[in-house]
Amino acid sequence: MNKILMTAAAACFALGSAAQAGTITVSEFNITAFNTATAGSSIIQDFENLDGTDNSTVSAGILGGPLVTNVGTFGALDGVGSGTTCQASGTSTCTQLSLFDDEKNGQDNTVPTNGDWSLNANDTYGIRWDVAVGADFSRLVFALMDAADIGDTVVTITDGDGGVATLENLSNAQQKLIVVDFDGRVSAATVTIRSSKLNDSFALDGASAVGVVPLPAGGLLLLTGFGALALRRRKQAAKAA
Repeated sequence: MNKILMTAAAACFALGSAAQAGTITVSEFNITAFNTATAGSSIIQDFENLDGTDNSTVSAGILGGPLVTNVGTFGALDGVGSGTTCQASGTSTCTQLSLFDDEKNGQDNTVPTNGDWSLNANDTYGIRWDVAVGADFSRLVFALMDAADIGDTVVTITDGDGGVATLENLSNAQQKLIVVDFDGRVSAATVTIRSSKLNDSFALDGASAVGVVPLPAGGLLLLTGFGALALRRRKQAAKAA
């Protein structure tokens, strides 16, 4: 019985796990580098087709709450923004993210090159991305535009399990490519992009999960079978006692 339980546990580990420690790499963004970083089996969210009809029913501006997408959920970090990017979303104070279909204060679309839409921190302290794609993945990729370009603002990126990178003293509208590589395949992760100041917003685009491997139906059946067999052995042992 112990051998069966150990085998089942090993199968669970092989079929996916929560986020493992990884590394975060920051480089200059260009579409060729982005395409290279996302090569292979990828799920990409470029915010151009959130409604399935090229955003024909999506209004630019402040969101009513977290944004649920095919790569997970995006939400604002704490803080009340009141800068010019927030005001461009149609209100004087902001606690939620915005979707924009044009340039705002140097913050604009990056993916695809002929696109319009991007997700904006909207002068809050930043963005939280709870990654969920219904499958395992080994890498996350995204672009940031116009981060950490005012005074001594520092933008800190974390992967939820020890990986950290910082951006500071960047020029206006500068574009950065962020790559998070995990130490193995994972089934979930949380990425935070936090600014040290309010009212120094940035845009996020091209949020991608890479190395996607769906959990096979056979794997689920295998785990179910192990559990049923272990339970049966346990009952037989109890009767024998």
